[in-house]
Amino acid sequence: MADPLLVAINPFQDLGNATKEWIDYYRNAPSAAATEPHVFRIARIALSNLEDYKKSQTIIVSGESGAGKTEATKQVMRYFAAAGSSSSRIQEAIMAGNPLLESFGNAKTIRNNNSSRFGRFMQLSISSQEGIQYGAITNFLLEKVRLVSQEPGERTFHVFYQLLKGATPEMKAKYHLREMQEYKFLTARSGGCFEIEGVDDKKDFEELRQSFVSMGLSEEYESFVFSILSGVLLIGNTVVTPQEKQGVPDAAFVDRESLAVFKEAAGLLFVDSDSLAHAIFRKQTKIGNQVLEGPRTQREADMMIKSVAKHVYDQLFGWLVGFLNKTIAPPSGFSIFMGMLDIFGFEVFETNSLEQLLINITNEHLQKHFIDVVFETETKLYKQEGIPTETLVWTDNADIMETLCGPRDSVFAIIEDACLGLRATDEALCGMVVRKLAGSGVVFASRRNQRIKFIIRHTIADIEYSSDGFLEKNQDILKKELVDVLQASSNTIMQLMFQQVVVQAGKIGKGSLIASQFLKSLNAMIAIIRLRQIGYSYRRPFADFIQRFRFLDLAAAAAAAAAASSSSSSGSDDTRNIAEQILKDSKLDKEEWAVGKTMVFLKAEAARALETLQTEKMMALKPLVEFIESSFKFILLKRDIQAINPFFARTQAHCRRHITVAKEGAIELSYDFAASLLDAQQQQQQQQQQQQQQQQQQQQEEEEEVVMEKRKLTKEEKMAMKILEMYKKKGSFEGIETKHRGFFCNELLYRKEKLNRPEIEKILREKALSHVVSRQPSYEDPSGNMFLWEFTKNAYSQALTSAKVAGIAAKCVKPSPKGI
Repeated sequence: MADPLLVAINPFQDLGNATKEWIDYYRNAPSAAATEPHVFRIARIALSNLEDYKKSQTIIVSGESGAGKTEATKQVMRYFAAAGSSSSRIQEAIMAGNPLLESFGNAKTIRNNNSSRFGRFMQLSISSQEGIQYGAITNFLLEKVRLVSQEPGERTFHVFYQLLKGATPEMKAKYHLREMQEYKFLTARSGGCFEIEGVDDKKDFEELRQSFVSMGLSEEYESFVFSILSGVLLIGNTVVTPQEKQGVPDAAFVDRESLAVFKEAAGLLFVDSDSLAHAIFRKQTKIGNQVLEGPRTQREADMMIKSVAKHVYDQLFGWLVGFLNKTIAPPSGFSIFMGMLDIFGFEVFETNSLEQLLINITNEHLQKHFIDVVFETETKLYKQEGIPTETLVWTDNADIMETLCGPRDSVFAIIEDACLGLRATDEALCGMVVRKLAGSGVVFASRRNQRIKFIIRHTIADIEYSSDGFLEKNQDILKKELVDVLQASSNTIMQLMFQQVVVQAGKIGKGSLIASQFLKSLNAMIAIIRLRQIGYSYRRPFADFIQRFRFLDLAAAAAAAAAASSSSSSGSDDTRNIAEQILKDSKLDKEEWAVGKTMVFLKAEAARALETLQTEKMMALKPLVEFIESSFKFILLKRDIQAINPFFARTQAHCRRHITVAKEGAIELSYDFAASLLDAQQQQQQQQQQQQQQQQQQQQEEEEEVVMEKRKLTKEEKMAMKILEMYKKKGSFEGIETKHRGFFCNELLYRKEKLNRPEIEKILREKALSHVVSRQPSYEDPSGNMFLWEFTKNAYSQALTSAKVAGIAAKCVKPSPKGI
């Protein structure tokens, strides 16, 4: 059940309490109960519950327009994203989804410069260590009517202004963009509201394009999106005038100039202009087995044009959300998830129109869902668990729902009938609503203007509506002829967008006034405020409750674990008794908790009190835990040291032995090894003669080199010098092409760079190393000889100084009985 609840007030300014430092504070606090109320606290509690109970959680963000729902949602997302040490590609795509959804789904209203005009439900796979891993977004109830009509002082969706202000000259030419005041969809009712104080549409356009990159949208797809946006705006500039034709006095007529604009828009929408014009301006009527074709009226054609624009934009929005979902969705679905529901609340403006009616009816549906599902479910559960239900008292809104959405003589039914009628007007609609529903106790005539206004008694208050523009805004009929044209588009994406749209021939498609659309989209929504005040908001099975609050009584928790492993009924009874005893020992008021047959029930205050009590006990245990932890670490370290201790003495002795060699130039070697050194001394004498010859040859080479330095170097010699410099820097020929390695103007230069080490060193080191290698012990030898052998081998693999060579030769005449 829903818990906890945060009531937040929009301060309409930055308080500086949503920074990374604040996120770190709420993440690192000892417990959520120790922190102040905040959006980040709600996020922490939800994430803890997700991981502790391994059950999905949902954060519901609701409130009236301008309450700060969008900003609160973004803050929760930032908290979840901060849980990861680094940002993954999927997390970047999910975060990039916010600018996308705001651009295409938000707009300026009278009370809110960034009002969400749609609902969304996000599913996130989150880890407290890795942040957001996967996600999925469901969008619903997009306010399509805003595309073609806005009230004075309001705008349509942000993306159109961002495109028109941020497009480069090349983009304006490519997508046939015009000045904002030239588009009728942007100026028809509002008079043209193009600016928002403090908002840079051009900068937001760049952020939107960056979002496309983050979610993996290619330049080809981006071009498709911009072309559709331009076509949707441009088709609204088609001017349809009435003209008598084929016996129809107000038949739709389009002049040559407007027809050119229409064809231009059709091209941007990737559909055949002739086919689209035929579907919009001509209609077919079936009489018996005959199909008669004739012109549509001006009103019907206008309605069709607006329907095309609204449905194409709606499908584009859905396609973009679907594309984002393909990027961020988990490979095998969600086992558990963090849900976030961002839904508009009741709207009450100075002038309330069809948009506000739809939004407020949505909230009435939520209230009905709350009553029909939550309270009835609560009552049933309480009775099953033996919990008293006397306090569960509520007021039903069934009468309101029946008056608004009933199948007969309801506000919805009257509006729908008026929209499908031939001569209906907004004034006639208002009169019909008041006349038919006056006795319902829900609908009343307005005292200010009965001709065009009426009042509905909603759950929260009496709200006055103006029927001016109702019929025009509600004309959202999509004919099968239009769907066929859109499905035959030259663009594959456009074809896919309308692939699942099915409209029966001869049938008028249901518009956005049907209550079932709201219920299907909002069936998971629960209003939680009233239930939370009078019911038990926390309920968990005995085992989950004991596990959650195990630090209140560790012994009892251990006993419960043993009882839970038992399949007998006595084990279940033991778990129940343990849970009840923990509650009694906590000294909570009896009215704050109850124990059912399988669950523990707590009111919100009781659950918080237990969290606080557990935190206090954990803090009291902290010194003991730290002592035990340090003691255990000491025991582990001691055990590791004891395991390697036998090698320490031998290793130290061996190291001292080599230190002595370094200081005194002396070492004790085996007899065989000493003999090999003596053989090396004899060979040294032979080498001395060779060295003399080499010195004479070197002197001759140096003389030749002096001669070379006096003359100008050839091209090959210069390259050889460069290669030689590369060799000096690298210390090897690595990276130098093989064909250049021996390419020196004179090999004397290369030989001169060789290390002039005495040949006796090389002989002594090779002899000693071969002797050590021959004495390699077995790898199965447990005495540690393998370690000492490796150490000695590595020591003799290093270059020896002249002093060491002389010392070894001088001291090796006496064989050592110890060996290595």
